[in-house]
Amino acid sequence: MRGDFENIIRDIDSVFDIFNRATMVGPVSRLPTVLVSSAFPPADIYEEEDGVVYELAVAGYKEDEIGIKFENDYLHVSLNPKDRADCCEGDDCRCDKASTRKYWQTGLKRGAHKAKYFAPSNKYDASQAVAKLADGILTIRVPMREAAKPRDVKIEISK
Repeated sequence: MRGDFENIIRDIDSVFDIFNRATMVGPVSRLPTVLVSSAFPPADIYEEEDGVVYELAVAGYKEDEIGIKFENDYLHVSLNPKDRADCCEGDDCRCDKASTRKYWQTGLKRGAHKAKYFAPSNKYDASQAVAKLADGILTIRVPMREAAKPRDVKIEISK
């Protein structure tokens, strides 16, 4: 009986894992579909007239612990804490494992994380992307390609 219950719990967990790894975000009509490979780091993604902006909450990570790469129509962001790498196990990065601390709550994500966001190369120019880290927010601006910008077409009426 207990084994059946554990199997049900495992099946339910796998459904939530799949949902968390591939959550669709954003109004499809305005932005390209954004594939989020994880729920961390939290992100706001929006389109402006001249491109798309990714804002990620990365408080606690230093500039040299953040990796940004564009590959195959995706923006890849990786967070790799250097000073905590030897004591991290997934999200559990409390380097005081030998201490007598008894945590009441743990919610800070301090470990290594990766996220992937859709950034179609036919619409956005990754070679012109600019990233800025300020106040715990990583802002990545990717300009729209000239050919992808909206333009008005004048209609000529034949007589």
